[in-house]
Order: sequence, then C-alpha cells, then structure tokens
Amino acid sequence: MCLIGQKEVFEEGSETFKELLQIDVSDNQIKRVSEHYGKVLDPLIKANCEEVIPKLITKEESEYTYSMFDGSMLLTRDKGWKEIKLGRICTESHHIDIQPTKSIILKSIFVSHLGRRKDFFLKLERFLTATKHLVSYRGWGKMDMELGRR
Repeated sequence: MCLIGQKEVFEEGSETFKELLQIDVSDNQIKRVSEHYGKVLDPLIKANCEEVIPKLITKEESEYTYSMFDGSMLLTRDKGWKEIKLGRICTESHHIDIQPTKSIILKSIFVSHLGRRKDFFLKLERFLTATKHLVSYRGWGKMDMELGRR
C-alpha cells in the first residue's frame, strides 16, 4: 500500500487496488497508511539510521556521480508560502544509453524537503560527502559551497 501511495496520487492508487486485486481501498486509507509509515521513518532518517537510508553504490572509486536539483515555492494551507526542494542522485553505472540519442537511469535516489534550503542540504550531504567525482546540474553551485566544495 505504501509503494502504491508513493508512486501514484492516492485516488489513482485506490483504482489500482481495484484493478489488480479486486479490493476496495479508499484513497484516504492509502493516505493514512503512507503518512503513518512516513512519520515512523522520518526520525530514523534524521538519526542517520543506516538500515533505512538508501545507499548510493558505485562500481569504482573513479566513477562519476550525477546530481540534479531544483526547487520552488509552494503555497501550503497552514503556513503560507514554503520553499520546496527536490534532488536526484545517480551513479555513472546506472545511466545507460539505449539508443544513440536516448538514455535512461536505472536506479537513483530522490531527496525532497519542504522547508529551509540548509535543511535540504543536510539531507543531501549523506549521499555526496563520500563522492569524489560529482557532476551537478542547475543550482548546485550553492550547495557545493555549503558542503565546502569548490
């Protein structure tokens, strides 16, 4: 249920359950279960519990790590305008060409944050501090300065 709640809008997830399993699951139930486990995992992630944090695995020490990053402002119901950030990190070995002009990323780590930029950087730092060869896209220069990179 959490997987469907992560991949689809809750209402669409309800339809997926009906199509695949012939089970009536309300979109509110998917939302409640997803939010419950999100709240359970969040303190573990903040505490750097290694078992629940995805690993960025490289084949070689010289392998490049790619990072993409962007953000915007989001109007929330309770607190007005808040900053929202999303980052995607993948390694060179997970990026493959499938045609001369088309490639895909087989595996990546996504990091999101609703709130201050500095807090977002703290979440990303665990994936990038051990990276020796970082290729970044859009807005990453500020983060590199935050992490002490040049």
